[in-house]
Parts: sequence; structure tokens; C-alpha cells
Amino acid sequence: MEFRLGQTRLTIRFGFVAMLTLSALLDPSGWGVLGLLAALFHELGHLFCCLVLKHPPKALELTCFGPALIPREGLPSLKQELLILFSGSGVNLLCAGLCFWAGQWVPQIGVFELFHLAFGLLNLFPAQGLDGGKALSLLFEHCFGCLWGQRLFHIIQFVFLLSFTTVCLYWTVQQRLHWTGLVFCSYLWLAALLPSPGRNTK
Repeated sequence: MEFRLGQTRLTIRFGFVAMLTLSALLDPSGWGVLGLLAALFHELGHLFCCLVLKHPPKALELTCFGPALIPREGLPSLKQELLILFSGSGVNLLCAGLCFWAGQWVPQIGVFELFHLAFGLLNLFPAQGLDGGKALSLLFEHCFGCLWGQRLFHIIQFVFLLSFTTVCLYWTVQQRLHWTGLVFCSYLWLAALLPSPGRNTK
């Protein structure tokens, strides 16, 4: 199913609908659906910022792996790119604040608040594959050049990932953290092996 939002194509894949349906049927708590909705709000924040800055993305696809924004060829300015990167977490944190405010009348909304808060903060981590990592890489490239900027980013990323994984492993062993924390760490380590998130201009 496809729609057009200006120059942006909105595609809803069957897998996304199936994932929502399965989450609703197999997870009575509704946490799976709330997680997907928080991810959708995050991507919509990126999309809204792109449209405001008049740099519309090529497409927004809703797949079984969650929402994904596909940028258009041609980079915006550094300032615009940073605004686009931080807009997703900004929307999540704004929604978390609204949920906290509404919680005095609807206590059940507190779970949705936690999903938005977690999604907004986790995406600011200085790791490749996350908005915070992409933004930090761009800033380092801009300040120190492509080569040294990427070296500095990879050093900071390695120190962060090693520290974060150690904490998650300790909390999991102490049964203070669900095993999904280690899955998230695995994703970050795998993403670190991918090409750099910076501009990589030559």
C-alpha cells in the first residue's frame, strides 16, 4: 500500500501490518505495539523536520523491522542534517513529556511514556547506527577532517560500547535487566562494523 506525501512516498508493507497484528494477539500487555508506535513517532519526527527544512526524503517505509526513512540523494547543510538527526529523539522526548503530564488523569499511559523516553535517549548514544553516532561523526568530520574525524569517532564509540556492554552484562547477570539489553548491545557492535555514518566526502 502506497501513498504520496508531497515528494515523499509512504509505503506500508504487509510485514508491518502482520507484525502489529501478531504483537496485538500474542502480547496481551500491548508493549510490542507501543514499541512500534514509539518507533513510528521517531521516524515521523525526522520526516516532519525534513519537510520543514524543504529537504523531503525519498520515502518512509513501514516494514516488519519497523519504520525506515529513506533519504533523497543530495545532502543538506551540516546544520540542517544535525537538526534532522536530532528531530526524531526530540519528538520522542516531547511525547514522553506529554505522557507524563497526561499520566495524572490516565495512569496507564505511563508505559507509553517509558517507551518514548527510552527510544529518545537510546538514539542519542554515540554509536554507529544511531542518530547520536551519526551526528557525532558528522561534527568530528567537519572539525577535524574526514580521516581524523572518523578515527576519533571510532575511539569514542569503542570506549562507549565496551563500557555499555559491561554494564548491561552485569545487570543481566544480576537479573536487573532483561536479556534484550544484550541483544541491543549486539546490534550496536554489528552496526559498528558497517561503513562510517559520516559524509565521507573525498
